Amino acid sequence: MSGIQLGRRWWSAGSGLPVIFITAIDDDAVEAEAREAGCLAYLHKPFEAKLLLSAVGWAMSEA
Repeated sequence: MSGIQLGRRWWSAGSGLPVIFITAIDDDAVEAEAREAGCLAYLHKPFEAKLLLSAVGWAMSEA
């Protein structure tokens, strides 16, 4: 199961918690699919710590 599939199951089960995807896959189509599925942030490895901290801060404000 991919992370996107897991996210879809998570949200369809009624979870309202925000999800941050972290991946080594640098593919615009995969990122678009993740965002359409409902992810809050999509980070490509390697990424700067400030990007993760920003995404976590945003997720906490959305939860």
